[in-house]
Amino acid sequence: MEAGDKAKQKEAAPLRVPIKRFSDEFYLYTFKIAPCKAEYPHNWSICPFAHPNEHACRRDPRVFSYEPVPCPHDRKGYKCPAGDKCPGTHNVYEYHLHPKRFRTQMCQQGAACTRPLCFFAHD
Repeated sequence: MEAGDKAKQKEAAPLRVPIKRFSDEFYLYTFKIAPCKAEYPHNWSICPFAHPNEHACRRDPRVFSYEPVPCPHDRKGYKCPAGDKCPGTHNVYEYHLHPKRFRTQMCQQGAACTRPLCFFAHD
């Protein structure tokens, strides 16, 4: 394999972000809100930042007024006509990472929890 091929292979490698290392504040106000600045192809599902056309993108709860209640349109699989002005959540991240919900209940798995991102509190 030539040096140029190795460089291309390295560029296309998925971004490996150990999700558990982030602070609660990062999860609440940056995770899937702040735009990704990576200029190389990578796996969006493990990248903590928002990507164009990604369904997991969230609204910043400090900027947009919404409650941790699922939007009835989104829940039925329809596009919400209110968009960012909707008072409900449009995906699992908006719901669970809302400041009124995030880590307000204890994790049922406790110390045995192996979730890459757990929305629940641990001891």
